[in-house]
Amino acid sequence: YMIKAVTIFLGISISLVLCLMGGIWFWSNHLSNEIVQPQVTPAVVTTTITTTSPVVAPVPSTIDAVVSTSSPIKVVTSSISTPVVTSSVPTLKLSPVILISGVPFTSQAPSGEWSDPLQENGCEEAATLMAVYWARDLQLDKLTAKKEIVAMGNYELKNYGEAVDTDTTDTLNRLFIGYFGYEQAQVDTNISKARLINALTNNQLIVLPTNGRLLKNPNYKAPGPSTHMIVVLGYDPNTDEFITNDPGTRNGEHYRYPAVRLLSAVVDYPTGDHEVQDPTKKSFIVVSR
Repeated sequence: YMIKAVTIFLGISISLVLCLMGGIWFWSNHLSNEIVQPQVTPAVVTTTITTTSPVVAPVPSTIDAVVSTSSPIKVVTSSISTPVVTSSVPTLKLSPVILISGVPFTSQAPSGEWSDPLQENGCEEAATLMAVYWARDLQLDKLTAKKEIVAMGNYELKNYGEAVDTDTTDTLNRLFIGYFGYEQAQVDTNISKARLINALTNNQLIVLPTNGRLLKNPNYKAPGPSTHMIVVLGYDPNTDEFITNDPGTRNGEHYRYPAVRLLSAVVDYPTGDHEVQDPTKKSFIVVSR
């Protein structure tokens, strides 16, 4: 009987031990599989903007940002600077252009009648006409210009037996004084760049005889006139060019010639029908008001 009681007691004890061990295993396994979500503190961002003006949304020169989290505090500082760009543009200083105003223009063949001998050889007449009409403050149109040039040629034929080339002295005596009766003009033999500029500065027109071929004007009928008279009315110191009224072309109004080329072309050709020239003989007519 005692053996049976001991056996029952041991069975119950073993069962209780097994139950206890099963319970411990269950709760231990359950607790180890439970996931606990940690509580995260949201980040707080603080931005400080420093400006010198109450204007809305300015462009800051310096931005300091402080970011606070649950981790150790980290301070980030950034500086934005706007570069200052300066540019220096050189100022181009131009010298004033000398230009006598109110000088009328005409070609020696105002209506394009170059086949007419009086107009074909009429550069001295056309140059004189422009100068005198300027001096007397008269208007000049094509019809008047043609009439005057032809009349001047006929005047020369009647009084001198020819209407061809005339040197500066004959141009002064026959056309300025003889035809127009205008005496405020004179011949000057002191030919130089400075002398021409000085005359223009004093508001004096220049009637200049040249070897037209040396002028190299692309508007001339090739090879160009070997005897040709033009009017000089200005000078541009910025380009070193003389400004002319050239009657040898319809495009001759305010036509520019480089100073060196113009001065090299100057020659006081002799009166006659394209006589032999002496390139060392140079002169011009100065016309005053």
